[in-house]
Amino acid sequence: MSFGNQSGPHAIGFKDEFLEESGLTYRLFYPMSQPSTLPSTLWVSNTSYLIALVRFGLGRRVWPVFTDFFHWIFRYPHLPILQEASPLPGPFPLVLFSHGLGGSKMTYSKLCTHIASYGFVVASLEHLDGSAALALRYPDTWIDYQAPHQKNNSLPFRNSQIDTRIQELRSVQKALRSKPFIDENKSILCGHSFGAATILALLHEDPSVYLGGVAYDTWVDPLSQRQAVLDNAHQIGSRTLLFNNELFIKKVNQDLLKAFDNGIDNNWTLKGILHFCQSDVPTVVKNARLLPYLLRGRFDFERDEKGFDLSVLAFVHYVRNKLLTTEEGNETKNTHFNDFIEEHKDFIFKGV
Repeated sequence: MSFGNQSGPHAIGFKDEFLEESGLTYRLFYPMSQPSTLPSTLWVSNTSYLIALVRFGLGRRVWPVFTDFFHWIFRYPHLPILQEASPLPGPFPLVLFSHGLGGSKMTYSKLCTHIASYGFVVASLEHLDGSAALALRYPDTWIDYQAPHQKNNSLPFRNSQIDTRIQELRSVQKALRSKPFIDENKSILCGHSFGAATILALLHEDPSVYLGGVAYDTWVDPLSQRQAVLDNAHQIGSRTLLFNNELFIKKVNQDLLKAFDNGIDNNWTLKGILHFCQSDVPTVVKNARLLPYLLRGRFDFERDEKGFDLSVLAFVHYVRNKLLTTEEGNETKNTHFNDFIEEHKDFIFKGV
């Protein structure tokens, strides 16, 4: 089973790297020269990740004896990327990606591949705060998902995890900015769900380091513990695209989310789209054995694929026309992005 080709003009290489000091691992996606043959890399690099993802999805323990069965179910998914390929010289803007609960450096590989194919270097972190289904602290320590002790009062716990995540994003940005194919002056934040809340908090703390961000389907509730971020929400929203999924975003704290709305053009919602749209989950489930039939009531694969495509294009249009463009006036920049919204108005509506 293949994830299909990337939508941008560049072929993509990747490297799995780590930070010496903390052992944090991340996957680096970057433009490479066109290969002579179509590259193909296994989606799951370690069987332990597959078991952890299934366990997180089911909410119960899964015995390793079923590993071969799950591999059979999921058809050994492959990505159209080449490991350890030589990057194009660039320099390219750097995108730091923060995953949601149960994610990892691999579970948004399709999104990161597509974004990188438009001329970006994307670093997908595997946070060590206990929010990943399973995380590797290099070289050989595994960190399981950690649920809050008080399920009815989880926000203080999640807020403390944001502190860890912020430090990890800072460390990766610092480690990568000296690479010759990365433009050290053009760093952008991106995240999904809990990761989106993380980047909003970081944009408040380090406003001069990052040009801005793209927040997919923000689980904004943990930010209720950060009054300074909320007080600065309008300023953060002035350089952040909030791109939401309708079936999830209506469940979050609307007042908190609207605080980041600049009142003009930064807060948009995909109609009828599931929370997992931007992750690899819909593609993996769609192409698995048995699962499309068993989960037919929970997924609209055609609509989710459309939502994914629009999520990629929204990132590209917003970042290129709002964050990277300096020589044009605001009116011209707004026109480029708003043309994209107008073209897809049947699938996207303003606000939440």
